[in-house]
Amino acid sequence: MNLWKNFFGKKDPPKANEDQQSPFMPQKKDPVEIEFAKKFTEKGGKFIFTETHEKALQNFENILLENQWKREDIACLNRDLAVHFDLQSQALDSKKHKALLITCECLIANKGAFLVCQHQIETLSIDQLPEQLIIYASADQFARDVSEGMSKLKQKYFGNLPTNITNLTVKSNTDKDNFLAQGASSKNIYLLLQD
Repeated sequence: MNLWKNFFGKKDPPKANEDQQSPFMPQKKDPVEIEFAKKFTEKGGKFIFTETHEKALQNFENILLENQWKREDIACLNRDLAVHFDLQSQALDSKKHKALLITCECLIANKGAFLVCQHQIETLSIDQLPEQLIIYASADQFARDVSEGMSKLKQKYFGNLPTNITNLTVKSNTDKDNFLAQGASSKNIYLLLQD
């Protein structure tokens, strides 16, 4: 009998507890939130999840303490965001400010990056931003990739697409010697993600 099984290539049926996936099926993907968190933290980003506004404020205070920053050391270009975190809304001064607090348009899962535009960074180029960024975002801002992020941006600002659209990436701790992995868009980033 074994001769015939071997000859015709008949195999035993898979056991119920075996998790086999056809090579023709697409690979199982993590949810966008998990994929983003993995990519972002692998590169050295600091991910802080909060459920409430009060916890977000407390975690913001912890960031200030960890870095020995004062409120005056943090620039914030958005008036509403500045009020939210009890900061002064003011233009960025590279000599005075050590970090910048901003929001983002999307969190790009497959890159662990952030899609921003003029509404977050005004007319500043990425190399004009400080090395330290604190990004405040909500859990409904995830996009699988840049293409999906751009689609969301087009839907949000239908007929009035913003300018200065770019990606912010985390300055990778593992690729310090690889100049191709670094660049003007690579920053040290804290993410305050509120549910």
